[in-house]
Amino acid sequence: MLFGSWMQTIFYHQHYHLAIKSGMRIQSALMVAIYKKALSLNFYRKKSNAKREEVVSLTLVDCQKVQDLITYIWMVWSIPLQIILAMLSLWYVLGLPAMVGLGLMMLLVPLNCIMASKQQRLQSQNFLWKHQRLNMVKEVLSSIKVLKLYAWEETFQNKINKFRQKEMRILRKLACLNGLLLSVWISAPYLACLVSFGTYLASDLSLILTPDMVFVTIALFNIIQFPVSIIPEMIALITQAVSSVRRIEDFLCQSEIDKSHYDRLGTKDCAVSIKKGIFSWNSKDNFRLSGINLEIQHGSFVAVVGSSESGKSSLMSAILGETTCHQGHVSTLNHIAYVPQKSYIQDCSLEENILFGASMDFKRYNKVIEACALRPELGNTEMDEEVLNLNCDQEKKVCLARALYSNADLYILDDPLRDLDPQDDKHIYQKVLSHKGLMKNRTRIMSTNSIHWLPLVDVIVVMQDGRISEMGSYLELMKTRGHLAQYLFNILRDDLESKAVEDDDVQQMRNKMWEHVKAVKSHSEDIAVEEVINYCRTRFEMMSSGCGSPPDKKEEKKTCRLTSKESISGECHRLTKMVAMDSHNISFSAYLSYIGNVGVSWTFVIFIIFLFHQVIGLLTNIWLTKWTSDPRFIFKSDNLTSLDMVDANSYYLNWYGALGIAQVLFVVTFACLGSLRLVKTADTMHATMLDHILKAPLNFFDTTSTSQMVKHLDHDIEVLDTHLPSVVFMFIICGFSVFTIVVIISINAPLCISVILPLCIAYFILQKCFVSTNHQLKKLDAAMKAPLNTHISETLAGIHIIRAFDVASRFCQTFKELVDRSQVFYFAGVTSNRWLGVWVEVVSSLVVFFTIIFSLLTPNVNGALIGLSVTYAMQHVVFSRKVYFSQEP
Repeated sequence: MLFGSWMQTIFYHQHYHLAIKSGMRIQSALMVAIYKKALSLNFYRKKSNAKREEVVSLTLVDCQKVQDLITYIWMVWSIPLQIILAMLSLWYVLGLPAMVGLGLMMLLVPLNCIMASKQQRLQSQNFLWKHQRLNMVKEVLSSIKVLKLYAWEETFQNKINKFRQKEMRILRKLACLNGLLLSVWISAPYLACLVSFGTYLASDLSLILTPDMVFVTIALFNIIQFPVSIIPEMIALITQAVSSVRRIEDFLCQSEIDKSHYDRLGTKDCAVSIKKGIFSWNSKDNFRLSGINLEIQHGSFVAVVGSSESGKSSLMSAILGETTCHQGHVSTLNHIAYVPQKSYIQDCSLEENILFGASMDFKRYNKVIEACALRPELGNTEMDEEVLNLNCDQEKKVCLARALYSNADLYILDDPLRDLDPQDDKHIYQKVLSHKGLMKNRTRIMSTNSIHWLPLVDVIVVMQDGRISEMGSYLELMKTRGHLAQYLFNILRDDLESKAVEDDDVQQMRNKMWEHVKAVKSHSEDIAVEEVINYCRTRFEMMSSGCGSPPDKKEEKKTCRLTSKESISGECHRLTKMVAMDSHNISFSAYLSYIGNVGVSWTFVIFIIFLFHQVIGLLTNIWLTKWTSDPRFIFKSDNLTSLDMVDANSYYLNWYGALGIAQVLFVVTFACLGSLRLVKTADTMHATMLDHILKAPLNFFDTTSTSQMVKHLDHDIEVLDTHLPSVVFMFIICGFSVFTIVVIISINAPLCISVILPLCIAYFILQKCFVSTNHQLKKLDAAMKAPLNTHISETLAGIHIIRAFDVASRFCQTFKELVDRSQVFYFAGVTSNRWLGVWVEVVSSLVVFFTIIFSLLTPNVNGALIGLSVTYAMQHVVFSRKVYFSQEP
């Protein structure tokens, strides 16, 4: 028996381990497939955020659900097999009446499904109120200085608490529902036994219940309890996984960007060639680029201008191959660099942002840093949470430096001078964009609103309503008095009315252009176009001769936000993100604090109620022992009539039912009352935490990040609301159950004490090893998943840049490495669970084995007491499996 139990344990956990490995491999394959697909999809600009959220959800949520299904798919055939084998055993022991009890347990399955469905609906409603509460919390914390200035803390605290109270209404309903589910799970074996025994005696009250019939039936129903209880969970798991597979399938079947009209085979003479092009973001987009014919010579500096929504950025995207080409063909040079209108910054050092996977060339790197007005000592500054405080111009300069360092043949620059102040605008144009800058002799296509540089570019492309209205040099276009002249007139007139403050040199250039544009509009020839061009070139030469590095004082002010709060010295400038690993266990004062929030009196009442439940449950089983060991049933005397047998069975059955009903009432009271009280405790702790945060001094908010405070009010409160109550109940049920089992076994077989004490020590050692290890593994797992999540977000945010730089394969390889790394500690965690499961079941099997041995060696012990002891010992095995199964990550 002992050997068979150990072999079952080994095979069970080995196949469980293999199932987990299979699930992880399938999850990894799906994540990589989704990531690769995302790299080739057209992110339509008006729906890009929705598509990005879809990719994140598929990668992080749906793939996990598929993994869960693969991990537990064996239960699809294991659960029916366990129930069928137990049903055959029950039929053999008790006959047809046992099927009635089994039918009752099976009827609880749809009831649990209905309650679980109701539970999901309530959780969805709760999520909405929680989302609104957290939004309010974020708004309050982001404006905390203003709130404290006007002493509005209490007002906004009340607003947050109103959302919390709406959460509490739903959480109370969930608490009652969870209490009922727990009560059904605990009471199911007893109710099945009561119905089975009642049906068995109902056919003939003169029948006799023997100890082997009673306690074997109880043990079998306890075994069935586990597979029956997880049927609703498996149904939900299968349903969710099937839905996830369908969503993944739909995503993988989406059409990719059509590259058949696009190539990077441009010649040295022609850098960009578009013939009869018609482009749109997708087939349903009303806005289109039509009749696009464009040829750009190698080394040209091209400016694309036009009013808002005229198609400037769309033309940039069409050159990159990011739009749908309905007609025509696009040919470009192979090596392209792209600067988007919206800056793209990765969560890494400035040096890594600029290199973008390229090898380090210190000479070129220093030139790029200087040309883009970035201080060299910032090259290793880490992009941690401080990156959120970067100015728009700082982010734009980093993006420009990335493109410049790539040393590309073709630069696509979507308004690169936008958001820059006049000094940086002038400096970057001179050092980077102009014919004397680092991009000289390279093809530059720049959409821009910085019209003062237009006289200095080679070609101007004027966009209007999705078409190229005119194209040529500044001299040629101004002589035609066409759309460019009108565009410049509108812009310069608006600048004059707004009295925008510009750099002196830039303002002089604009003033000269304004005089000429007015003359053109009035059809005057007083000022020649050549004069404007010569004037701008002269001003540019003067600026170039007097321009070295950007002003130190101003740049110092702008770049100080990039520096760390701590001094950066030596060769190692990079701030290292370390995961704080607490090697010590949770202090006992934390438990006392939680009990204090629950209330000592409430804690005592909850414990007493469950103690009564356990005592009544013990009395119920003792009553069964007395019933089956009644001498009138064992030694039938001639004076005992059939009517006496009926009366005796009726007497025992009625008391057994009464004790059982009392047991059910106590467990329902315990579960519902305990759930409601623990939810109330969570609300109290939330109110206390919120009060302390809002009343904290201002220096607390300077040293504590907003995300950290939101995390405490989000994740930690969610643990208190939903996860901790189930753990508390499991602890109470497990503790009292183990205590009852030890007491029963020790009373019926006192010699077992000599074995139980060492086994208890073994349990304690297992607990110490597992809890500390599992705690560390979970923290490491969370830390290793963070870079993966960041990489997904960065990829989706910079998908156009990745494709433009042609580094999709590198990003995909990085993603694969991060997926592997993210699963290292997860796999270690589930392996430690297998380790725990094996040893727990080994120790539990020893408890059963020694209970049987010492019960047989104990003199004057009847079969009913032996059956009771063995039943409790086997119940410990089943219950231990349920406990560690519920703790699976």
